[in-house]
Amino acid sequence: MNKNELWNLRCQIVLDALYICEYNNTFDIPECKVQRFFDGYYMYLQQFMQTIFDMDKYDNINNLWDYYCSLNFNPFQNVSRETKE
Repeated sequence: MNKNELWNLRCQIVLDALYICEYNNTFDIPECKVQRFFDGYYMYLQQFMQTIFDMDKYDNINNLWDYYCSLNFNPFQNVSRETKE
């Protein structure tokens, strides 16, 4: 997954959502995998935030890419990268 695809996925979901259905996406990535990845990303962002209101300041394409690249595994392995039509 490249940087722009990853950001596109981020824009499709609700970060720190309560319901699994809010992780539905056009990449056909199972919601549970998307939830696990973005729960980790949310915790990663919390390192930088002083308050919850700082989310808009830190939730951006560069921080998302930095988090994705810091993982020692591909969180979306064995998942089709084609989008739904």
